[in-house]
Amino acid sequence: MCIRDRLYPNPGNDKIFLEEIQENFFQSGRPYKVYSFEGRFMEGGVLSNKQEINTTDWSTGLYFLIFEDTDKKYKKIVFEIVR
Repeated sequence: MCIRDRLYPNPGNDKIFLEEIQENFFQSGRPYKVYSFEGRFMEGGVLSNKQEINTTDWSTGLYFLIFEDTDKKYKKIVFEIVR
């Protein structure tokens, strides 16, 4: 199963959702951070079963969702916000 299938919608508008899957790199309880394409920290937290991220105040552009897997390797998902 592809990670992108569980971050939706992409592109997003006012909110995006992250859904828990059973693979060990995208589980509930795993910390995440979101950065803009320019490197500005946007939000961070801990993944829950169906995480909602409010993007209402974010500008149109590309963003990176970054989280750490069990081997201390970082995974990154690129997504877009459009207005």
